Amino acid sequence: MRPQPSRARWARDATPSSAGERGIALVVAAVLVLLVGGGYWVVRSQQPRRPLHLLEAYDISGSVGPDEKQRDCEVAEATHARILGANSRVMAWTFALEAWELYEGDPRDARELRPLLDTIRGTTAQLRGTSPARVIERMAAAARRAEAENADVALIFLWDGEDHRPEATRAAVQQLTALSNLKAIWVVGVPADSQGKDLRARVRETFAPLPVPLIISGPFDRGPGLEAFQRALHR
Repeated sequence: MRPQPSRARWARDATPSSAGERGIALVVAAVLVLLVGGGYWVVRSQQPRRPLHLLEAYDISGSVGPDEKQRDCEVAEATHARILGANSRVMAWTFALEAWELYEGDPRDARELRPLLDTIRGTTAQLRGTSPARVIERMAAAARRAEAENADVALIFLWDGEDHRPEATRAAVQQLTALSNLKAIWVVGVPADSQGKDLRARVRETFAPLPVPLIISGPFDRGPGLEAFQRALHR
């Protein structure tokens, strides 16, 4: 019977016997480390983020005409297409002086929300005046529920910045200050100047107590606003 090599012989034979062989072995080892490490980072980067609840408020007061509503819905549709993912939830309200919940759900994609936007296009409040105070209170309650579910929230206001109850709005904003899951706020549709009123400054003052990014866009510069909003969500 042919003698089998000893275990020590196998170990000795498997050891490179020249500098060239040792160099090749080192290169192979380095490549393996890079491959394994790279795979590790790929796996980590593909891990899902925390769920995101997108809370949306649409101004339907009498001062908002069909063209403005159409622009608002275009902004919302672009945002849904860009932001929504597998772990997203959407809640939507309309508001004037009061607030009305229209939708809550986990849409698979932006197309599922088109009936919601069609409803908003055709809705106008019978009450005169505008204030986001009531809708902010509803958003705060929804954000607290999301916090209990370990989910982040982001707020979008399709609103021109007019507020007939500023004190009530500031009080409502205080309900958002204790949240740890609020990522960003985007207010869309605020003109740079409205009959001598600096509405953007008023909006900034309203949300000043909140330590999160506040993005304010005008009626026609929604593209940069959406980019800034998306960056804020990934910070």
